[in-house]
Amino acid sequence: MATSTPTSLSISMSPPDPSSLPKANPISLPSSNATPKPKFSNLRLLPCDPLTDGPPILSQQIAAFSNPVEPFFFVLYPPTEKFEDAVKRSVDRWLADTSARYVKVVDKKGNLISAAKWLIKTSPLTEEQKQEHINVDWHADDDSNEWAAHLINWVHQHQLKYTKGEPCVGRSNFSPFNFSIHLRYQLPFFHVTCSPPTNSSSHHILPSFIPKLHTNTPFPVLESLTTHPSHQRLGAGTLLMEYGTAIADELGLPAFIDGTIIAKHLYESHGFKAIDGGRYIEIPVPDKWRNREDRPVSRYLFYIREAKGR
Repeated sequence: MATSTPTSLSISMSPPDPSSLPKANPISLPSSNATPKPKFSNLRLLPCDPLTDGPPILSQQIAAFSNPVEPFFFVLYPPTEKFEDAVKRSVDRWLADTSARYVKVVDKKGNLISAAKWLIKTSPLTEEQKQEHINVDWHADDDSNEWAAHLINWVHQHQLKYTKGEPCVGRSNFSPFNFSIHLRYQLPFFHVTCSPPTNSSSHHILPSFIPKLHTNTPFPVLESLTTHPSHQRLGAGTLLMEYGTAIADELGLPAFIDGTIIAKHLYESHGFKAIDGGRYIEIPVPDKWRNREDRPVSRYLFYIREAKGR
């Protein structure tokens, strides 16, 4: 997957009957004043539709994380997995998560160029759920599944060091689905749904479960944010960041991001600061995988944005 992927693909899938889809629970969100106005008149912020936006969102993520290659994204969406299967896995997770709110930025022709996933968590998780081990089964062999599980669960445990279970807004660029960004995610959508994990792999997709799995009270989470490489630096990422930080400010919560240094300016322009002087956090590689080209070291930065007054 070293080459860029078109922004939209025609895939052989049978979309579910809309009438059979789960209904989202009513959630009290901040007022519409939280929605930012685009800096460029040809960009629009809109809600996403899982039946039509799933394929182009994953397609743009693949393109964004292929050049330069972001190893963690391909832990979430390996090249060995069929595109149709990866889309189904992400859409299944999407539909099962009634706390998810997907938003996208489109150009003047209506083409999707950027997207983000926000979670509004309205009920606490049990201690058992917070300590749950994420199982991986979407890779081609057991060793690769074990490697992926090591990375994803390490990131999850590391988040607890900073979030401490307190209410917050979070986003992991390691959510391929943004797990983090580059103005290229949603790793993550890098990640796991807010509903209790099950044995179904469709509920264990991304590691962007940071504050989401650690908090005991309601909070919004930005699980992913990606922009197609051909449309970066045009303001789409800013629109999606402003949307989320406005919600965090109205709720009076701090915000966190697992991200790369490439997007450092974007994050800092929205009030985020990298911890430890901007030094990379490195996921340790166990001896059994050390010095293997297919088991590269993953590095990221952890950004914090202090809570603003309500």
